[in-house]
Amino acid sequence: MLPVYNVEKYLDRCIASIREQSLKDIQIILVNDGSTDRSLSICEKYAKDDERIIVINKPNGGVSSARNAGIKYAEGEYVSFVDPDDWIESDMYRSMYNQIKESQAEVCLCNYVMENENDSKLINLEFDKELLQQDDINDLILNLIAPSSINSGVQYLMGNVWRLLINKEFLNEKLIFFPEDIPFMEDLVFCIGIFSKSSTVCINNNYFYHYCIRTESASKLYRENLAELQLRIFTQIETLLNTENIYSSAKIRLNLRYVDMCISAISNEVHSKKNLIEKIKKIDKLCKNEKLEYIITHLNTKGYTSRKKVVLNLIRNKRSISVYTYYHLLHLFMIFKH
Repeated sequence: MLPVYNVEKYLDRCIASIREQSLKDIQIILVNDGSTDRSLSICEKYAKDDERIIVINKPNGGVSSARNAGIKYAEGEYVSFVDPDDWIESDMYRSMYNQIKESQAEVCLCNYVMENENDSKLINLEFDKELLQQDDINDLILNLIAPSSINSGVQYLMGNVWRLLINKEFLNEKLIFFPEDIPFMEDLVFCIGIFSKSSTVCINNNYFYHYCIRTESASKLYRENLAELQLRIFTQIETLLNTENIYSSAKIRLNLRYVDMCISAISNEVHSKKNLIEKIKKIDKLCKNEKLEYIITHLNTKGYTSRKKVVLNLIRNKRSISVYTYYHLLHLFMIFKH
């Protein structure tokens, strides 16, 4: 299933990789979400050549809306999602299908390749077994919320749906859909919902999915109301964990996500086009968050880098100008590095 919005530059590569799957008996659903470029005509061109392809054309409603529309049209035993600027290896669905059928799991995950403009990096799930059950699934959920440390350089387990193969009957039975009221991190909320209701999850250790990072992608843009949006998403995750009775075991990871969320909101302000005084004022407001101060004060930073300890201490002590300077210099360093 492919949500499509103004991606004419990448669409041919992506659709070709799905059509070339060694598992031929698949349905390919292309959901055009109100594109204003040539994306719709490209989708329709492929649909004429391949009877497995159906095109859904709808007004723009966001990626969650597009995926939910695709789920309703899906007729197969399993569903999977691909982002239109990425691509997949030809054996992905054959291998994952065979594994999920044999294990009778609700969900199968594969490893992936992170593709930057200049290099590639293999990203693997750090489990020493191929079949996860309750305790292991709970660990998976915790690692989706946040790693055990927010130390500099720690790799996050990305909550993305594009490396999943999901039992369609399970999806319908548990009434799991993408949240349409949030503009980002919808994958994370969906994944936590999926795994919290799963009894068995299987891991495919092949690097089948190619996640391509674009410098102009939406995730790189400044968001005026990022802190407010993040808080809304954080509340959704808390509610979901409470509903599934795993909130108490996830409390420490939730605290770490909250700190990381606030740091990203601060960094976001550094990148805004506001004048310096406005930036400092907004960062000062973010640093005066009482919950953030409490968590940082009680955070175990043993093993953290000196740099991370310094910035956490600056935030806790509301040294807004110093916090701004730190992230401004870090941003300049990253630009120079690339």
